[in-house]
Amino acid sequence: MNRYRTVLLVLVLSHLITPSAFSEEEHAQDLNGIIQRLRDRKEKVSDVEARGGKCGLQNFTDVLDAWNNFTEKQRSQVQELLSPLVSQKERIIGHFDISYDTTGGDEPALLDQNHQRIPGTSEQFIDSVGRFFNDVWNFEIGVLGYAAPPLAADSTFHVTVRDLGTGLYGQTIPDPAPISSGNPARYMTHIEIDNDFQFVYGPSRGMPALKVTAAHEFHHAIQLGSYGYWGDENIYFYEITSTWMEDVVYNDVNDYLQYLSNDPYRSSQFSRPEIRFTKLDGNIEYSRAVWGKFLEKRYSREIMRRIWEFIRQSTILTALDNALSETGSSFRGAFHEFAYWNLNTGPTSDTSRFYSEGHDYPTMNIAAQIEYMPPERSYQDNMQAISSKYYRVCVLTSPSDSCRVEKQMPVIITNFNVGLLYSDAALPFTYKMSSSEIGGSKHLANGLFTKVEVSDPENWDANETVPSVVSEVLAFPNPYRVHDRVPIWFRLPIKPQSTIATLCVFTSSFDRIFSGDLKIIDFN
Repeated sequence: MNRYRTVLLVLVLSHLITPSAFSEEEHAQDLNGIIQRLRDRKEKVSDVEARGGKCGLQNFTDVLDAWNNFTEKQRSQVQELLSPLVSQKERIIGHFDISYDTTGGDEPALLDQNHQRIPGTSEQFIDSVGRFFNDVWNFEIGVLGYAAPPLAADSTFHVTVRDLGTGLYGQTIPDPAPISSGNPARYMTHIEIDNDFQFVYGPSRGMPALKVTAAHEFHHAIQLGSYGYWGDENIYFYEITSTWMEDVVYNDVNDYLQYLSNDPYRSSQFSRPEIRFTKLDGNIEYSRAVWGKFLEKRYSREIMRRIWEFIRQSTILTALDNALSETGSSFRGAFHEFAYWNLNTGPTSDTSRFYSEGHDYPTMNIAAQIEYMPPERSYQDNMQAISSKYYRVCVLTSPSDSCRVEKQMPVIITNFNVGLLYSDAALPFTYKMSSSEIGGSKHLANGLFTKVEVSDPENWDANETVPSVVSEVLAFPNPYRVHDRVPIWFRLPIKPQSTIATLCVFTSSFDRIFSGDLKIIDFN
């Protein structure tokens, strides 16, 4: 992730520039700067700076946003500089025209078991490129039902193989002249991929990285060519979708796990959940592939396609809300549930109810442990819009009480101010707990009254999980012997309100081996 040799520096977002903000001379300098970096990329200047993570799409959005400000001469230059590179050889395999070199620094190669290049394997590498890209086409279009991207004049989609350096897997490059009028605009694209995937995330090096790159970048081509581009600030959702798509097409690779961390010094959904959902910083948007994993399991795999169908007419958050409303939910409702799912990860997570690969996810970073003793306690903090923050409250009864497991109450504070969806502003709040009612408070099962005190309460919510331990449950027969082939029964001390109970079974080392919802039978 430290070195990028072939991508350009994003300098200007034209939709943020107003006539009063910059002089015409400064405008011209910015536009010329974009052109120069495109030229450096074309000429393979080694010190071209990059924006973004594994995918280079973000390095070209400044061109799309500035397109209307270029002169006709500059537009011709930009289109030429963004056209596919000339390579020594090309092969058409299925839907794809693949260009590559057979000698020199861009020559592709397979890797051996020690992740070293194998000389003379360029053609085998291209065979794999053709196979995986066509597999991706068949799955994303044929199985999932996404619309095919626009093709070149020869009715193929163009892919170029070149050395992209350390950390960069691939990049989807648009022709900046839109092929459709209106908003959102659509674009022709071509794809560049690395020539060996030697210097990427360790578990994915070689063919696994090629697989997920094909799935990721081809979906970017689908997004830009068939559904439209809503501007640089919305690219976060393009990356969320494409990173999720990697795991849909190639579930065995799991390259996206590299972005999941609970280290507070790293930008990730599990380390910094208080960062706005719309943030784009080269890491957190990839970690939010788990949003796609949540939607897929909670609703269906098809809901993501419905979101993109709505994106043809609506901005991202509106499209999310429209698609979720078809299920009887909403973006706000789903986001609150998503926040709760993210508290249920790690080695002992319930993979039947929550994330299927949740065992491989980090546990959520808890912002603070708060001790509550009667009669009241207030805690002040802040977070960004459309985000969540997690706490553990120890509900104590006296100064001598200890913070035992049964005393710990997880609390999730969520903000949903869509009016600040692109703002990094820190939004303050006060979380209040009391043994007696306070104005507008919520009464919890453990007797506490709680309230999020803010100036805009309609944009805030608190989700408390009150711990409850029932020690009087009787299991029989006891001891229970599996080979007897008789059912084991659990008798509850009181008649529950629900007709379903969740049973979790752990080993002696507290590894969860079963979790499921069982019907409660009333014999009275």
